[in-house]
Amino acid sequence: VAATKGRLAFYADRPYVSLYGGPPGGLLAHLRGRGARFVIVDDEGLQKLPELEAAREGGLRLLVRFEDRGRATSVYELAGGP
Repeated sequence: VAATKGRLAFYADRPYVSLYGGPPGGLLAHLRGRGARFVIVDDEGLQKLPELEAAREGGLRLLVRFEDRGRATSVYELAGGP
């Protein structure tokens, strides 16, 4: 699970892959290479990662979106798999 916070992968009972630290222009390939199949990110994190924001139109498939108290978190599946 790729996420901005390691505890999200912990709760999902899956290995953690950080959304930060991938090479410029190659974030999705980096995440796939590390074995990530899903991305969990809130709207604030999505705004901090413009490449991830752009990938929503091609490399990510929205599975579910949760909204509570004015905040939203989305779960995406990486298209193309590892």
